[in-house]
Amino acid sequence: MKKLMTSLGLIAVSGLMAGQLQAGFSLFDTAKDSGYIARGRFIGLERTAGGDRLTFRLDSFIKGSIAETEVVIEPFDKAYNDVAVGQDAIVGFTRSNVDQKYRTSWGIRSIFLPNQNLTSCDTALQNLVAINAPYQAVIDAELAKRAEYQDPGYEGVFPGALMEAWRTELLSQISLAGSDAAKSAAQVLVEHKLFKGTVGPSQLAQYVAPRVTLTPSGTKERAYVLMLIGSQPSLYPNTDELFTMLGQEMPNSEISCAGHIAGLLRIKPRTDVVTRLQTLVTGDIDTPVKANALFVAETLKDISTLPMVQGLLTAQSALGADADLTLTRAALKVLRATPHSSSAQLLVDFLASDLCKQDKNPDTWWEMTRRGIVAYAMINNPTTNAKVREWFFAAEGARRQYLRFMIEENKDWRPVVMIFNEKN
Repeated sequence: MKKLMTSLGLIAVSGLMAGQLQAGFSLFDTAKDSGYIARGRFIGLERTAGGDRLTFRLDSFIKGSIAETEVVIEPFDKAYNDVAVGQDAIVGFTRSNVDQKYRTSWGIRSIFLPNQNLTSCDTALQNLVAINAPYQAVIDAELAKRAEYQDPGYEGVFPGALMEAWRTELLSQISLAGSDAAKSAAQVLVEHKLFKGTVGPSQLAQYVAPRVTLTPSGTKERAYVLMLIGSQPSLYPNTDELFTMLGQEMPNSEISCAGHIAGLLRIKPRTDVVTRLQTLVTGDIDTPVKANALFVAETLKDISTLPMVQGLLTAQSALGADADLTLTRAALKVLRATPHSSSAQLLVDFLASDLCKQDKNPDTWWEMTRRGIVAYAMINNPTTNAKVREWFFAAEGARRQYLRFMIEENKDWRPVVMIFNEKN
């Protein structure tokens, strides 16, 4: 078959690059906005001053078709994309109305790679393209208004029947658990201008609620599914299920859904939740599970959680430089979020411990000191305010500058001061 080389632009990439959802940064928008969608393999690369040109072999089309069997994708960023070569992919692309060349469409990227489950992506795109087909003229007319209005973010106004078909399909795609299709569908339903806030309770009950506990831990898919049901407490998983999900999350991972789960636990019977937290915090279990339990305690801001947290911090303080930093940080965050006079002496003792001494804990002593000071200052009673002022006048250098934000007249700074981990 004759080999032709045509310059093609991309609509989107979610495999080579990561980023926030924008118009086009989804399977839904790829199906709607792309002139063509093809499945194939990246087989070559040419490095240029403007970025990498990628040669893409066209094996089959999901939307539209062209005669060429290989195409050259013009650079869509200046990053090196050697990793793409040799990988199967699904690519959405379009053609410029200005010069009839195929090129990037206002920075939207849509390339889907094997780690996103191409089979599920293919299925999702096929279904969406089929829905779009009878309405293609309407869709094209609305997309053309982006240039007319000089607004690349304009999403369009579409017939009610098309909107409902899209919404139902996106809800159905959530069942493709563990794939980019499921994540993309949930993300669109949560954030996209066309769908945000439009999914009703009955649809959530039918399509989303049964899938919540089946979502993979530590994924955007789980996060967005939890956000979808967030406004419908009757659809939340039960307490047992939520604690099982909580135990699956890794607190220091790039993506953790512990915060979303903690939010759902806030409406569960409080005594039951606190009892379960106490079992986790005081039990002989792995650090990640304990850290997630402490995160829930931080979210609850309930003084009934303080005794277990205070006990844990006391135990960690006694270990000095051998303390578990993850648990120590988590405990200090709870005490900061739930200030109470019962924590005052404990925090004074913590600040005098080896964890807050430079010669004993050279890597994180200053971080631990700042966390302890702000947790103490948050108590905000006459005794603690006087102690913070005493520390301020006795301090020098960086310690004095930090304490300046903690004294009573600057107390508005106490809740907003950010402290970053110095070492994991």
